[in-house]
Amino acid sequence: MAGNIFISYRRDLDAHFAGRLHDQLLRSFPANKLFIDVDDIEPGLDFVQVLEDMVAKCDVMLVIIGSGWQDAKNKDKDKDKDTGTRRLDNPDDFVRIEIASALRLDVRVIPVLVDGATMPDEQGLPEVLIPLARRHAVRITHDQFASDCGKLLKGINRALSVVEKRGAQAKEPAPTKKTGVKQAQQKTAVGAGGLILSALAATSSELRGAAAAAVLLALAAGGYYLGVIRPETLLQEAAFRYSGNGNYACFGDATFPSSWRTEATCLHFGCNFGQLDRRACLVLGARKDSKTVIHGNAGGGRSNECWLQQSCGDLRSHPDFTLFRR
Repeated sequence: MAGNIFISYRRDLDAHFAGRLHDQLLRSFPANKLFIDVDDIEPGLDFVQVLEDMVAKCDVMLVIIGSGWQDAKNKDKDKDKDTGTRRLDNPDDFVRIEIASALRLDVRVIPVLVDGATMPDEQGLPEVLIPLARRHAVRITHDQFASDCGKLLKGINRALSVVEKRGAQAKEPAPTKKTGVKQAQQKTAVGAGGLILSALAATSSELRGAAAAAVLLALAAGGYYLGVIRPETLLQEAAFRYSGNGNYACFGDATFPSSWRTEATCLHFGCNFGQLDRRACLVLGARKDSKTVIHGNAGGGRSNECWLQQSCGDLRSHPDFTLFRR
């Protein structure tokens, strides 16, 4: 099953459990689908953006929570003692950034309780992590490690199946010509038939003439549906009306029809309709009458992601995306 899994953990507290869990998951998923360590962030890069991009590539995040996870404090590097500052309260804490990004991006977040830990309550978490307290957790113990991991695996597979289903729905082709013609024939026959009856029932020559004109108009419209002008051709032409506006992505205040939520993953920066090449994404934008299309550049970290929104209140430069408008 397709899907990427991100394992978030404290290296100095829960590395052993994270390593064992990673090895267990390797029995069910290829190594390139598991993200466990974010190393070697290049000098000069925004580490927050790097972490967010890594999380955005994933479909499920496992948050390893040990007994010391919630109250872990920063250490004084010179004295190797706690400074009194809780790590989760630091906006630059890697674990906080990872989890907050996943919650904001609507990634499935699964808390994994180890070492006798309990779920943190809302009062004990910074505001950006409060939704974590409402996520159903899975407990893994030393004594029942294999069976506990089996329960976790079932939850992961269920989450990935939902992601896979969304992607398949986003890629469903438009109705075939055959199907479209059949529907058009039915509509045209019903509409024209009704108008013909109206023409026959008309009591004056003026009314009969007007009704006959309406019949001809209906039949002409039926010709459009029957293939004289193909709907898919019109969509392709509409797609070409989009023009590239540079490398930008939406970071917030996006607007979009609520109906899109049934077909895509919709967040505050737009609706993600899955992995589509640029042409297919623009055609989808035309079909949805979207004023804005943001497409992931091929070969980039967000390759072929198709985002639609009617407007965006917070556009920012982003090398992995191209903005299209019409």
